[in-house]
Amino acid sequence: MEYYTRMPRTDDTPSERELGVSYRDSRETLSDTVAGLRDVGRIGS
Repeated sequence: MEYYTRMPRTDDTPSERELGVSYRDSRETLSDTVAGLRDVGRIGS
């Protein structure tokens, strides 16, 4: 997490344009990860 929170923002425009990908918002990804861990009992509510 330290690396993720201290990394400078990147310009993902080339990969989005050339590969046709889109990246999820990191808050959405983290929220889904926590919900998934909760669903399988790896963390408490």
